[in-house]
Amino acid sequence: MNSKEFVYWMPTLRENLSLSVYYTGFENCSPGYEFSAVRDHYVIHVITSGVGYVEVSPGNFETLAAGDAFLISPMKTVTYRADQQDPWRYEWVGFSGTEAGRLISLTDFHKSPIFHLPETNSLVKLLGDVRKVVGNTAADEALRTGRLYVFFSKLMKLSETNQSVGRFGVDHMEKAVTFVKNNYSRHIDVSAIADYVGISRSHLYRLFMKQAGISPNEYLTRVRINQACALLRDASLTVRQVAHSVGFSDQLYFSRVFHKFKHVAPSNYLKEAYASDSALLLECHSKKETKQKNSETSL
Repeated sequence: MNSKEFVYWMPTLRENLSLSVYYTGFENCSPGYEFSAVRDHYVIHVITSGVGYVEVSPGNFETLAAGDAFLISPMKTVTYRADQQDPWRYEWVGFSGTEAGRLISLTDFHKSPIFHLPETNSLVKLLGDVRKVVGNTAADEALRTGRLYVFFSKLMKLSETNQSVGRFGVDHMEKAVTFVKNNYSRHIDVSAIADYVGISRSHLYRLFMKQAGISPNEYLTRVRINQACALLRDASLTVRQVAHSVGFSDQLYFSRVFHKFKHVAPSNYLKEAYASDSALLLECHSKKETKQKNSETSL
């Protein structure tokens, strides 16, 4: 017979919260105990002892034991069951919100619903901290959510510990590209990118040359110049404002770099862009007229 503790909350501001805990608990499963359902939220199980099986594809089960965790995503059927001889014990937390998917993406769960953890004791303690907060007041909800964020912070750190460079450094490359896209407007350089990714500048250079065919510095510059082009189409912005908006503190240097990549001064870019657009419209109109004349001739 299963032995479990189950604590449930209905967040009073459920539809408005970026992250909220629905329930948390633990369960000592009986031999062969099986569960299958579809949830409208996320659930993370952390296995503390014993053995069990999680269906990763139809009819295909993966064996999990103490030190493992698995994720149930919204609107996906997941079946799992305890071993007959050594049934597992697990702790869980159910949660949802607009922040939930982003937090999941920052852990190893973004690769697979199965997470082989380097350690579990600290995670189990953090789940216990969430479970200790009872009540449904706004203060209770805020405290539970805060402790869930701490739980995710630990998952992220374990993911970084668990993370290898991967095939051809794909994980590091994705991390570098995301960092640039989110921070190009700040005064970052190649050293800042390398520090964020956690590798040397020379390693980062080799990675970009292999994966993108350009240096990390050129990639950063291209992102900035492409964003500058989009901003220059807004006639209300000056060249100086655009330069500052994409991470250049010196307007003259920005103009030189912009001209190098676009072969036109930023102050003339809008004029050139409109001229190009007009030429394209005239060409399309001319082709349409020719097509209509040919159609009339064939009749």
